[in-house]
Amino acid sequence: MVLKRSGVMGRKKHRESDIERRITRIMSKSSDYYRFYILDKKLVFRRVSWVNYLFQSLLALITMFIVLLFINIATGGIIVAVIGSTAFVVFAMPHERTAKARNVIGGHIVGIVSGIASYALAVYIMENISPQHVQIFSASLSVGLSTLIMVITDTEHPPAGGTAIWFSIRGADLGSAMFIIAASALLMLSKYILGERMKNLV
Repeated sequence: MVLKRSGVMGRKKHRESDIERRITRIMSKSSDYYRFYILDKKLVFRRVSWVNYLFQSLLALITMFIVLLFINIATGGIIVAVIGSTAFVVFAMPHERTAKARNVIGGHIVGIVSGIASYALAVYIMENISPQHVQIFSASLSVGLSTLIMVITDTEHPPAGGTAIWFSIRGADLGSAMFIIAASALLMLSKYILGERMKNLV
C-alpha cells in the first residue's frame, strides 16, 4: 500500500515537473518574456495556487471596506492611501519582515512621531517663512527622520513614510493617530487569524 502510494506521488511530481518544462519551453521562445511578462511566474508555474491570489485580494477588500467605514475619504486622502499601501504589504507579502506587527504598527508609530516632531520644528525655526515653504520643509524632514528611526529601530514599513508626511502637515492630530494605529491593528489581526493559509504573492 505504501509502495503504491509513493508510486502515485512520484508520477504526480513527474507530471508537474513535465508541465513546468513545457511551459518553460513555450516561454523561452520569446527572449523578451521575462522582461515583459504579464502573469506572475509563481502563478504560471503553479508554485502558488490561484485560490490564494483571489482569497487574499478578497480579504484585503473586506478589511479595507471595514476600515473605510470610519473615515471621510474626501478629507483623509493621505491616510486612506497609507492604509491601502499597508493592506497591500500585509495581504500580498504576509511572510515578509515588513509585514510583521513590529514593522506595521511600529512603523506607523514612528511615522506619527516623526511627522509631529517635524511639524513642530519647522513651525519653530521657520516662523517668518511662507506656509507653503514650511510645509515643504516639514514634509521632507519627516520622511528623512522617519526613515532614519525605522532603520535604526528595525521597524521598516514603507507606507509609514506617508504617515510621516500626513502628520508633518497636520501636526498633532490625535484622531488620525488613533485611526491609523487601530486600522493597522485590524490588518494584523486579520493576518494572524489566517496564519499559514496566506502565501507570499510577490
